[in-house]
Amino acid sequence: AQSELRNKLELLERQPQRTDLRYEIGRILLEYGNPVEGASWLHSVLEMDPTHAQALAALAEIIALPLLRTGDAAGSLPAVRRSAPVY
Repeated sequence: AQSELRNKLELLERQPQRTDLRYEIGRILLEYGNPVEGASWLHSVLEMDPTHAQALAALAEIIALPLLRTGDAAGSLPAVRRSAPVY
């Protein structure tokens, strides 16, 4: 996973506008236990393309995790508001 991440970061240095690479970097980071940095990469995708369905879905998963763990929709709302980008 580290070599895959490193390769994608190197590609992104040469082509910083590639939302597909930004999304993939975000997903890798999420999968390997870095949700804060992963979410940051996903937000960068949405800054470039607010309709990027995969990035929106991945962020929705992050937001839904506290709700799924606790069953507390009202308790999850502040987290949703903090993490939802405004476009």
